[in-house]
Amino acid sequence: MLETASVDIQGPYTVIPGPPAGWIPPIGASTNTWANIYQNKQRIDYCTDQFAYLTNRVKCAKKFTVGPFLVK
Repeated sequence: MLETASVDIQGPYTVIPGPPAGWIPPIGASTNTWANIYQNKQRIDYCTDQFAYLTNRVKCAKKFTVGPFLVK
């Protein structure tokens, strides 16, 4: 079983907390998986807060991502 890091991951603009206790990465996950999940969640939260309509939220989230989610 893979062990997760409990230290904070520091990116160029933000500090990403380590994954929660008991988090198991998906099979074949890269070392960037948790950081990408956290950043994608922040982006989705931003789009949800800024836009009332679902279609506008989806457009906002798509503009933040160049490719599929979890790509670094």
